[in-house]
Amino acid sequence: MAELFWDSTGDNVNNAESRAYANVTVVSAPVLVVTKVDSQDPVQAGQELTYHIWVNNSGDANATQVVVTDVYDSHTSFVSATPSPSQGTGTWEFSQISAGEGILIVVHVFVAPVPNGTVITNFVNVTCDQDVSDFDTEDTTVLSLPHLTIDKQATPSTVERGGTLTYTIVVNNTGTEPATNVVVRDVFDAAFIFDSSSPAPASPSNDRWTFAVVEVGVPRVITISGHIASSVEEGDRISNFVNVTCDQDVSDQDWANVTVQSQPPETVKRFHGYVYNMTYLEGKNSYLLHYILNSTLITLDARDMPEGKGSGVNHTYYRIFRWNAQTQKWVILFNWQEYAVWNAYPPYYPINLSALGSLYGYPPCGKYEIEFYSVDKAGYTEGMKWNDVVVDCDVPTSQVQPLYPLQEQAAFSVTAHAQDAGGVKNVSLYYRYSSDNGSWSPWYLFGTLPRQKTGVYTWWFTALQGEGYYQFYSLARDFAGHAEPQPTPATGPDTWTRVAANPWDLNGDGHVNIFDLVIVAQHWQQTPAHPDWLAAADVNGDGIINLGDIVLIAQHWTG
Repeated sequence: MAELFWDSTGDNVNNAESRAYANVTVVSAPVLVVTKVDSQDPVQAGQELTYHIWVNNSGDANATQVVVTDVYDSHTSFVSATPSPSQGTGTWEFSQISAGEGILIVVHVFVAPVPNGTVITNFVNVTCDQDVSDFDTEDTTVLSLPHLTIDKQATPSTVERGGTLTYTIVVNNTGTEPATNVVVRDVFDAAFIFDSSSPAPASPSNDRWTFAVVEVGVPRVITISGHIASSVEEGDRISNFVNVTCDQDVSDQDWANVTVQSQPPETVKRFHGYVYNMTYLEGKNSYLLHYILNSTLITLDARDMPEGKGSGVNHTYYRIFRWNAQTQKWVILFNWQEYAVWNAYPPYYPINLSALGSLYGYPPCGKYEIEFYSVDKAGYTEGMKWNDVVVDCDVPTSQVQPLYPLQEQAAFSVTAHAQDAGGVKNVSLYYRYSSDNGSWSPWYLFGTLPRQKTGVYTWWFTALQGEGYYQFYSLARDFAGHAEPQPTPATGPDTWTRVAANPWDLNGDGHVNIFDLVIVAQHWQQTPAHPDWLAAADVNGDGIINLGDIVLIAQHWTG
């Protein structure tokens, strides 16, 4: 409540003082103002548009239950907002905006592809419980244009003179409108010689391609093939520039660079037939040895590097040596010759080592060495490669070394010697058992030992069948797949022995005396073929009962 009054001393009656009074009520209220600003304007179709909405209370009272409503254009779609909407995507509710304060809402929307120049309108209003409101609109112009990108790649990334080079150009439209009258121009390095392209160029100079239209999201690809001039030097850089333009005044450009770097050919041997590869270690070094049969053929396969992109293989050269086992030296069969050109027929092409050995007056089987390298059309030379190859025609041989005829212990060593021209791969030891030196068990495999450089193979044998007679046989295998025959019942042993703890006590009475000699005398000169053969009387196990057995008894005489 406010009181108003005034005094009057004018023409009133009797010049008397007069005074009047009035009462007026002053009411406080909020004043809401909403402002909306876009960023950016104009906006590219297919991109994001940002709105900033400010709501300010410029009154002298608080605004309560404030509601901000944003109405989006039909060509936009909501993406996000800060703060997030209270309802849906366009309504925000605030319990209070104090007098003199305000709030900020940031809204992000996506602009759909629309015709160029389209104007999109956004409307926002604000209300509150105090029946105060405001609104604002914001217009934004949409630009719809093509957006051309061009990418150029070179394959391979390094080349050599005379080598092939392929460029791949990709033109893409990532805008919102088709690009028309699209022109791609390529500026080739002087060292690049054009051969062909797909699609074909639109200009006699082979450096321009045109497309009437490039639709959005439909890339156009140009593949250009060529080769490198022979005048380039190692380390030279070959640069290629390309650009793209269109009627909509949109453009892009790219570069592709390659380096001249020599890559010589690579040549490998290929075996046609049986081959076994063995790596030998000698200190810190190793080398590969091939074992083949005399029917196995060899070819040399040369390819320029990078494969399919180099200048191409021009020549492959080779020579072959033969190991002379008598002189322990290498002898050359023929010196460097061009492979598949000089004598392009067997046994030179494909290479038949055993036939070459015979042709040059050597035994076909044995050790050979092949040396080879290739040269490409750019003049780059491969480092020489070599490998030893053993033509293995022979079956390996092995022999169990003689054993002492009598073994007083059940465990003892058995040794075999084995050899092969191409190298022994492994040796197996077989044995069989007889209690009477007459009837024999089948041959049993005791064990197999891998290759021993010394050629000596030793097993620690255990007589599992106990006392009796044991025969031994060895079987060697080589790397070419050859092997000695498997033992059969008719196979004779390499050696034999008898296992007995105390063989001279023939009657088992604990003494070696005259009674044991009597038993020997009763079977004098008998062999296992005799019907009365007594294996125990053959004290030394030599297959006949004679003076040798009496000597052993005498040596162990106890009386």
